[in-house]
Amino acid sequence: MSNLIDSIMDFINNGPVVFVYLFLFFGAFTRAQTTYWIGRYMGNFIMTRGRPESGWRLRLYDRIHAPSTENAIDVLQRRGWPIIPLSFLTVGFQSLVQLSAGLIRMPWPRYTPAMIPGALAWALIYTTIGWAVWEAAISAVAGSPLMLVVVLAAVIAFFVWRSRRGNRAVIEAIGGEDEPEQPTPVAIDAIRDAR
Repeated sequence: MSNLIDSIMDFINNGPVVFVYLFLFFGAFTRAQTTYWIGRYMGNFIMTRGRPESGWRLRLYDRIHAPSTENAIDVLQRRGWPIIPLSFLTVGFQSLVQLSAGLIRMPWPRYTPAMIPGALAWALIYTTIGWAVWEAAISAVAGSPLMLVVVLAAVIAFFVWRSRRGNRAVIEAIGGEDEPEQPTPVAIDAIRDAR
């Protein structure tokens, strides 16, 4: 597996620009389509069967009902299809938007043309400056123990802040002190509204 990763990294760093661009575009296209179809599947699953009992479907169900996913659904419903290509310029929000497009059952013939410019832009960024910036950041962290500590502290602080922010939003929404046993099914409402 390590040899495969090394070969891919070598190709991205030293391969012909056109082929690297096409490789990265295909990766972005495939990832976005897969995420969209997982959203479509889970939206249908939730509507027909309700909350899963266990396994990966339950974990995905819980992820769908996280405040970040519900925010992505809200943004997509308010702003429409232009959010899809713009999401490729972000980190993290991109996958939430693709999943949300599937959850609200955006028609595939409308979703795909909206997604392609984003995948093209993402591939262009990573073919040019994006990959070099990423490698420079990894090299900086790997070469300095102090930098590694700073980056880890920043990541931990971000997730703590995000978790507390999400918990406060849930508590404020229900008007109480404790978190509810099940999250409010806003994603289910969005799926029903999209029908």
